[in-house]
Amino acid sequence: MNSTQRIVFLWLLLAVCVSLHTMLETAEYVFFTAEQGPVAEGISSAVHAIYIVAFILPLLMAFLFSFVNSPLLRWCGLALAALLVITNGMHLVEMVMDNLSNVTQLALLSLILAINVMLVLVLYRQNGEAKAGEVIKAN
Repeated sequence: MNSTQRIVFLWLLLAVCVSLHTMLETAEYVFFTAEQGPVAEGISSAVHAIYIVAFILPLLMAFLFSFVNSPLLRWCGLALAALLVITNGMHLVEMVMDNLSNVTQLALLSLILAINVMLVLVLYRQNGEAKAGEVIKAN
């Protein structure tokens, strides 16, 4: 598996894991709380932003990395992956501080963070290799 295939795999795996996490969160809300039912005001813009960053952008990155080979895309992918490491790490810490009894969510959030860290490392290495290749080609 070359580095581009690994990157695509990691983006897709990240999207699947976050989807599973959200499904579990929603199930908890619907089945285990007294506040059942839809929100009268609709979905807030903050929730839309989270969904776009957590669901749509990883899928878009997987698609783009499958067909586009661009230094800008590699750096944007690295920046997004790093941002997701920070947000996923913060969410895991929040979950640990809030509810240690939800072992399934803790395991899933830990897996998401591990995948995300691996994605950053692979993207960083690919950016370094591309830069070294460009320097060699220039000489």
